[in-house]
Amino acid sequence: MEKGSNTAEIQYTVDARDHRLNNLRVEMLFRPPRGSVELCMPVWTPGAYRVEDFAKHIVEIDAFNSAGRRIALEKIDKSSWVLNADGRDITVKYRVHAHTIT
Repeated sequence: MEKGSNTAEIQYTVDARDHRLNNLRVEMLFRPPRGSVELCMPVWTPGAYRVEDFAKHIVEIDAFNSAGRRIALEKIDKSSWVLNADGRDITVKYRVHAHTIT
């Protein structure tokens, strides 16, 4: 991760081993600057021309610091969460029930 940048590089890992239950496990690793960080899930699909509520399919979500300790993650609206970053790596893990194509 690049140190001192205002833009965080984000690395995603998607685990589809639980596909028979239509579950995907996603890990997002990034190093945001210090302070409040808002995480937002898009509410659109390119070319679909309609608003969707993809976040409703998230069945669990947690954030962890570089030491593996849980970080408070507050849902602020139907598709956004906020956390307080200390300038070090953060991992957000979530499980999404993916029962539709979009």
